[in-house]
Amino acid sequence: MNSRTLLAPRYVLADLLLTRLARRRGTILRDILLVAGCAGLIGAALGYLLGMALAAR
Repeated sequence: MNSRTLLAPRYVLADLLLTRLARRRGTILRDILLVAGCAGLIGAALGYLLGMALAAR
């Protein structure tokens, strides 16, 4: 399994959320929650890949 193909959808999702965030200025709290959600998704993907790499040793 290629790590790039596994991470690609999460980067697309983060990009979509960030462009929506830039286009429509909502509340500051909503912006913070969107960015934190994107970071959480990417962090979960990286943690999963790191766990798989360590388990394969």
